[in-house]
Amino acid sequence: MNKKAGAKDVKKIKKIKKVDVDEEKSSFFFVALIGLLVVGAIGAVLFLAAGRESAIGVAPQAGGEGVGDHWHLAYSVNNCGTTLNAATNDNGDAGIHTHGRGLVHIHPFRPDAAGPNAKLGVFFEAFGGELTDDSYTPGSSEDPVTLSEEVGCDGQPATLKLAYWEDAYDDEAEPTIIEENLADFKFENDNGMFTLALVAEGQEIPRPPVDRIQLLAQTNGVEYTPSDAVLPEEAPQTEPVTESEEGAETTVADEAASDEESTDESEADEEAAEDDAESAEEPTDTTGG
Repeated sequence: MNKKAGAKDVKKIKKIKKVDVDEEKSSFFFVALIGLLVVGAIGAVLFLAAGRESAIGVAPQAGGEGVGDHWHLAYSVNNCGTTLNAATNDNGDAGIHTHGRGLVHIHPFRPDAAGPNAKLGVFFEAFGGELTDDSYTPGSSEDPVTLSEEVGCDGQPATLKLAYWEDAYDDEAEPTIIEENLADFKFENDNGMFTLALVAEGQEIPRPPVDRIQLLAQTNGVEYTPSDAVLPEEAPQTEPVTESEEGAETTVADEAASDEESTDESEADEEAAEDDAESAEEPTDTTGG
């Protein structure tokens, strides 16, 4: 009887020990899970804090309406020598965007778009564009033309490049040419301009159109008169041509000569009419002598 009781007690002790071990394992995993969550949360906070710290005191600074920096740049997107229409709107909320007409507006709303985070890729993403080092896919409000090194220019190899002018009003300045990490290009000053272009070998990257630079100057209150070097070339002037009833071509000079002849004839007719009138007014001699 005592042996049976002792055996039961041993079994109970083994069960209790097993339960204790299971509870210890559960507690360990629970504590480990909590620890991982805490470490992850701390890491996320530190990451965000590092991002905020990197933007503090570095232009362009973030802020709301009337607070922080507000820069403007002129820009264009060029495909193999053809300047595409500028984006007309955007849906971004980072504060690096466009209101159309070829201007970039930079007034960051958040630290992740301010300072060193104010990048070209953020601008294009605002209206749905996607920029890599070998292609640019336009956003919904742009011309539906993809710039692609794989496609090239008229069958020739081409490279996607970024030309940046620090001073948009210096018509003689040479741009800085960038071919790598295009989306990470950082905006560092006001009154600049850039062209994102797919160009064949030896092809120059054109400046943004003059009207966009003039709009930039007007927006920023800067006096700017474009030089002849950047003004678009005027087409040769030709005299307008009209077609006569017989189908022959008549120039403006011929028409002027014809009008002059018609005027001379009209004046001659008027003089003849005046002579006839004077003759009719003279008295007729009816006495015969």
